[in-house]
Amino acid sequence: MDTYFLIESGLRTLLSMFIGGLIGWERESVHRPAGLRTHMLVAVGSCITMQIGTYLSTTLALDTDPTRLGAQVISGMGFLGAGTILKEGATIRGLTTAASLWAVACLGLAVGSGAYTIAIIGFVAVILILTVFEHASTRIPSGKSTRFSICLQCHHTKNMIQHINQLADKYDALIQDLQFMMINEELDEISFNFVTKRSSRKLNTTTLFGEFIQHEDIYSLKMIEY
Repeated sequence: MDTYFLIESGLRTLLSMFIGGLIGWERESVHRPAGLRTHMLVAVGSCITMQIGTYLSTTLALDTDPTRLGAQVISGMGFLGAGTILKEGATIRGLTTAASLWAVACLGLAVGSGAYTIAIIGFVAVILILTVFEHASTRIPSGKSTRFSICLQCHHTKNMIQHINQLADKYDALIQDLQFMMINEELDEISFNFVTKRSSRKLNTTTLFGEFIQHEDIYSLKMIEY
């Protein structure tokens, strides 16, 4: 019995590591805050927690609910998931990663309870959502707009504002969260979000960066595409 228990426990832990690792690998490959090791730890921790609950109620024959510890994992994942969500101006990032962490915790609980079929089917569903449907969402006509977070330092701010407006008209974009700061007598800093109205991916970072950097009044430029 002890040997069987060790083998079963080891297989469950290894399977949870594998499932969490593959999902974490996908998240890290797209430079998300929670990557390979984080997802592996969440999956293994959830698996161990579920095994402890089962062990207490079956092996030790204690009068406890084996799902109680698992329920605490589900509620506690909210704190870890919240740490991956970032707000930059009007943009919120990390929601998908937070959801993947929560899903990995659920998969770990499934493996820990011995529900291998449910865990594997759930794992395949999560991978499909993170990969195939990520590309499919860009083809939805009413999908997300392309958003660029831009921070630049420049001379002659009035001329730069005119240039920004011209580019917004050219690419049918909106200027959001416009902020201004005077650095010194000759240099100012402008930060804003450049948001295209269409879900088209034709306008990329390289193209827009080139449009801005060629202006003679720009001293420095930082641009991030979402």
